[in-house]
Amino acid sequence: MRTERLKREFRNPGAEYSMFPFWFLNDRLSREKLAAQLDDFQAKGIDGFVLHPRMGLPEDLEYFGEAYFSLVRFLLEEAERRGMHAVLYDEGMYPSGSAHGMVVRANPAYAARALRKETVPAGSPFPPLGKGERAEASFLCAGDGDETRPLSVVRPLLPGEKTDARSGFRAVRLISTFSRGTIRGVHFGEDDGEPNAPAAADLLNPDSVKKFIELTYDRYAREAGRFFGGTVIALFTDEPSLLGRCVDERRLKPWTPGFLNFYQSVGGTAEDLLALWYDTGPEAAAQRARFGEALSLRLEQAYYRQLSEWCEAHGIALTGHPAKSWDIGAERWFQTPGQDIVWRCVEPGGERGVTGPDSVVGKCSADAARHFGRRRNGNECFGCCGPDGRQWEFSASDMKWYMDWLFARGVNLLYPHAFFYSIRGSRRDERAPDVGPHNLWWPYFSVFSGYAKRMCWLNTDSVNTARVAVLCGKSVMPWRCAKILQQNQIELNYLEQGLLTEACSLNGPRITIRNQSYSAVVAENADFLSPGSAAFLARFAANGGLVVSCGTRPELLPRTAVRIGAPERIAEALAGTVPPDVLAADAPGLRVSRLKKGGCDFFLLVNEGEETIDREAGLLTDGNLEAWDAMTGSVSPLPVTDRREGRVFFRLFLPRRETLILRAGGDAEPRPVPPAPVPLGETRVDAGFTLRFADGEVVPLSGLLSWTELPGRADFSGTGIYGISCSVPVPEGTRTVLLDCGDVRDLAELWVNGRRIGVRLWAPYRFDVTRQAGTRIESIRIAVTNSIANRNAGARLASGLLGPVTLRFFR
Repeated sequence: MRTERLKREFRNPGAEYSMFPFWFLNDRLSREKLAAQLDDFQAKGIDGFVLHPRMGLPEDLEYFGEAYFSLVRFLLEEAERRGMHAVLYDEGMYPSGSAHGMVVRANPAYAARALRKETVPAGSPFPPLGKGERAEASFLCAGDGDETRPLSVVRPLLPGEKTDARSGFRAVRLISTFSRGTIRGVHFGEDDGEPNAPAAADLLNPDSVKKFIELTYDRYAREAGRFFGGTVIALFTDEPSLLGRCVDERRLKPWTPGFLNFYQSVGGTAEDLLALWYDTGPEAAAQRARFGEALSLRLEQAYYRQLSEWCEAHGIALTGHPAKSWDIGAERWFQTPGQDIVWRCVEPGGERGVTGPDSVVGKCSADAARHFGRRRNGNECFGCCGPDGRQWEFSASDMKWYMDWLFARGVNLLYPHAFFYSIRGSRRDERAPDVGPHNLWWPYFSVFSGYAKRMCWLNTDSVNTARVAVLCGKSVMPWRCAKILQQNQIELNYLEQGLLTEACSLNGPRITIRNQSYSAVVAENADFLSPGSAAFLARFAANGGLVVSCGTRPELLPRTAVRIGAPERIAEALAGTVPPDVLAADAPGLRVSRLKKGGCDFFLLVNEGEETIDREAGLLTDGNLEAWDAMTGSVSPLPVTDRREGRVFFRLFLPRRETLILRAGGDAEPRPVPPAPVPLGETRVDAGFTLRFADGEVVPLSGLLSWTELPGRADFSGTGIYGISCSVPVPEGTRTVLLDCGDVRDLAELWVNGRRIGVRLWAPYRFDVTRQAGTRIESIRIAVTNSIANRNAGARLASGLLGPVTLRFFR
């Protein structure tokens, strides 16, 4: 009965698992058009949205003016009437914390602050301080601050102290100043570098943040509070920036009045700060890490905590995300932790999905949610993810890859960036592309929305069984060992080191926190490790737990830690303690997550590579197997090929851009291994198609070619319908008929013998047409839709049905 309930939920997960797209309100707004767009969203399976004021709002629609809130209330009433949910956005436009410049207008002292350094030769006076500036510390130093002559402090200088001229010595002064950073606004003329760009506020100053809450959060409560906890489920705060935008971060470092005392109270020193600009010797990396940890802690206390407590008191969640992909410390204050994957910081192909500091972004929110007991975690995704900056060339195929990349890491709420209200004029290219109603795949968007609901359902109210914790700091998430673990199908979770003493307990040779249990800890970087956390790891190791050291500060780890010289040896070091949940030889593109949900054992397998994975694989489980198809909601038995060494083996066939959900259990229906398909022949169907466009043009084709080669179609974006009458007999004894469209740019919808088969939005463009073929195939119709980049960006990408089109018959 329990399994049957799960199957019903999987088939129809419900509106709670909907995507919540950023809805760019970026033009003069018509209530009729807004309501019509809501209807269109819901018809495509979208049951929620993030209400996002965006660049392009008319100047006479004042941000947070009366007319603005009249529209907000209208939209919330319309959402309420439809049973939809909304997330309110807390800035105009981003990064959050400045209330469209109103915080600084209320008090200029609340403008974003910074620390700068000033250097003069020893014996020379410092220049006068600027308005609003303050000297925080001064030092007499030797050395050049590079790798050959690290900077060293001779002694601190007293305020106003004069030094004697000494060759090779310098005086360095650290000065608190204004960063003069800005944010992006919602009206034209308020963008980066433009004169009306709103001033950024000081987010390390609790009083500045209180003013932001008063101007934004309290105002939303007054104007729309009746919707809180019902239609409005959350407020979204977006990548708060300590300096603001358009600031040289090499020259200026985040600061606020009184921060030096705070920094010293958490173990830092004024001398540490010199490492922010100079090589100060062997301790430089640890000094920078200490400063980063202190900044993260201060931002948590001044900003995130205040917002979080406000949201909790008002019956809604704080959601959104911090500024950096690796800012995991801030996630504790989000009732719905989040991150964003934008600007193609990871991408399909090669190893970009597991390489580099941004490769941790999916795990950042998911693992924080696991360790803080949060039910959902979200990701703002797809924005500016076009290849090489060509944003409108972002494809449905890439969108599927990003979705699966996130799901494999535990994300269970998607915030697509973005659905545009308008693409009129320059609005079209402001953080393009529109991945919703203004894109050519919109008629088929229910494919994505239904799939996302089932995958989010799977990742909600479930527990991943990762047994490896990769140690991280508040703002440091090492990725090199994680890359090797993922490529070897060993699941991991990032564990913030402060949680070892705050929330973890020892259960023999295991570390437990919430529903997670770890038998191995990987410490790639120990620069951020506190004495208390080091002592906890020592007790863990004494209990028989495995600690693997790879990288800096190994002396802080237990003496029994296994020390490896390179991340590539991490899987070998774990082999005796943590075998992979899925054994699949030579499959570096295969990602695995093992989940317990509703008392059942699930395995999520994702092909992140570009080649089909076709090999025997073994699950570390027993029982029989079922395949749960997240595209259709169907469930079917999966044949088991062998049982040995505590594993169940099966044939893993996983094309590019595909996923497989397996349930293992004794109540699963067994299925014998079917005989291998025997090819009975194939027939090419390339010549004789007629191509018809919506404008009425009909093009007879002797062979298949790109639309860009047709007169007047180089910049065309839209749909062309290929039709052919044929007479292809189905050989006697045929059990399966496949139609392979070959190369398609970009979407293919297929009819055979007048009956619709379905749609494919990415390669491989293969369809099972067995039921529709009958004994003879007499007609084929293929509607192909190309990339909108040809129309919107003049990309002139190859378009249409390029083939070859082949019918294949199997017994």
